[in-house]
Amino acid sequence: MKSISTFSKTLSTSVAIFFAVSLVISITSFSIFELNENQLLYLFSMKGQIVGGVFALTLTAYIFFAEKLRQIGEDNADYYDATFELRKKYFKDLIFIAVFVGLSILLCIVGISTITKCQKLLTFILNLSSSLFIVCIGSILYFGIILLDPHKIDNEVRNLGKSVENNYPVNEKDESATLEKFLSAYNSLENTIMETSENLYGLYLSKDNQFGRYKPQIIQALNILLRFEIIDNKTVSKINEIRMYRNSIVHSVDNFEISKKICLEIENIDEEIRSKAGNKYVDTD
Repeated sequence: MKSISTFSKTLSTSVAIFFAVSLVISITSFSIFELNENQLLYLFSMKGQIVGGVFALTLTAYIFFAEKLRQIGEDNADYYDATFELRKKYFKDLIFIAVFVGLSILLCIVGISTITKCQKLLTFILNLSSSLFIVCIGSILYFGIILLDPHKIDNEVRNLGKSVENNYPVNEKDESATLEKFLSAYNSLENTIMETSENLYGLYLSKDNQFGRYKPQIIQALNILLRFEIIDNKTVSKINEIRMYRNSIVHSVDNFEISKKICLEIENIDEEIRSKAGNKYVDTD
């Protein structure tokens, strides 16, 4: 995932453009409408109230959808990574919206306090606050649309799978593997991870970890193997990539060309875990 989403970049760029335009207009003293003091007071107060009220509703909707995504990830481990990434992305986008909503309200307050002062400053604040108002309302509406997208989870699962697929390209010289072979190798690896972690830890994995935050059993098992130094962080990353790739294939209608390289990678990791676990088995009785 990129640190800043396309949505946030577009929002920031729009504000920067409007800032430049507002500055030029205030310097040139260009105006289309002439507003008296009462009209300005009403306009500033109305913009602040509307954008604040709409953002409050958006925040409520975000809390609801974030919880729904969390529940979906708990109910179906295959969707855990996709829902987790979506919640991260939506939270970052919401922060950007909150910052600009706050700036919009602040400008409205400053505008009210400068109505009887410098005309050029008032013109700049009026234009910029109006621009921010439009950007905030537009971004909130778009944010609501992406929250309501019924295909967002499936799309995210597919995107995660595609990003992993790029690490294992199928070239003309390489042999491709069948879906059955890939799933068989993955299931074997998953069983090895689960069985080894249970033997090492001495008990079956609970649904909730010690911090009270749910994670799929496979992720808990990887943490146990990492703790007992059966695998390292690099191997954990590889297994998680393969796991996301598997989830993408299972839940996608697209045709995936599966590289034989990824099957060999799975088999090597499986064998490595079995070998190290055999030398480092811990009897917890």
